[in-house]
Amino acid sequence: MTTDPSATTTAPADKRERLAHELEHWGHLLPSQGPMTTFVHHNTLHGLQHKPFEKAVAEGELLLGGRAYEPVERGRARHRAGRITDADLDAVFATRTEFGPAEVLGTAGGRTITDSEIRRLQLQYGATAVPAAVLRDSMTSGDAGRRIAADVPQAARARLLSQAQRELAAGLQRVGTDWTLADWLGALLDLDASAAVLSDVAATLAAGPIATGPTPVARLLRGLGIPTERQDAYLATIDANCTDVPGANLDPAHTRRLWLEAETRVVRGLGRRHFGVPGTFEALESYFSRDLEAHALEALWRA
Repeated sequence: MTTDPSATTTAPADKRERLAHELEHWGHLLPSQGPMTTFVHHNTLHGLQHKPFEKAVAEGELLLGGRAYEPVERGRARHRAGRITDADLDAVFATRTEFGPAEVLGTAGGRTITDSEIRRLQLQYGATAVPAAVLRDSMTSGDAGRRIAADVPQAARARLLSQAQRELAAGLQRVGTDWTLADWLGALLDLDASAAVLSDVAATLAAGPIATGPTPVARLLRGLGIPTERQDAYLATIDANCTDVPGANLDPAHTRRLWLEAETRVVRGLGRRHFGVPGTFEALESYFSRDLEAHALEALWRA
């Protein structure tokens, strides 16, 4: 049996070449001295200093292991304790030019909300985006659209429910004062329900008289569940809503009937579709008052 002399030497040579290549490559990344004796003065990101600092740190974590920063929970604890102040956060955010000027994202409760506020809240409390699949599961099996999450602090839960109670009471109080039932439902659902009613009224008036017996206004008001003591003001609100409709002032009583008939159709549809209850004042008031938590969460999801 014979052997090829090159076969016994080539493989070790190839291994040595590969080893030399790997050592040369990692030598650009690893300190050449012992880290414990030269840590203070030696750049531990050796070989990555050509990158922006934060990118170098992130890549260094992947390549070398270890953790570059303390867990964010420790920073949050120090902020709660006052060791990190709001002024400290403002100063750091001011250095981040990539964020740019504060951008208004929307309004809630009459106050504007900016992206910088959301960014700060995320840093302070750890609110993170929920993956779409997780959100869908939470909205169905977890009932996240109607129930406050178990990890929400009790104080925050109480504030949310208290705010929902005040807003519900204020909205109900306006029905028959300067709102109709369609106005209120529209505000709750962020829909222009009154515009749909008004469009129906205008179309019917433009079409001319209809040869059918009119439903008494009092019966229509009772059908919507409008309290007796509010009915006169409710009719005045209807008159105000119809002021600009051509022909509405020729027969105010007829216009009121048209509004109430159209409103009944609209609010019944909205009540059934969105809340599973009849579209009457009493039924809607009972629904929201009985399950204030669901009302509060539904309002948040619509915000």
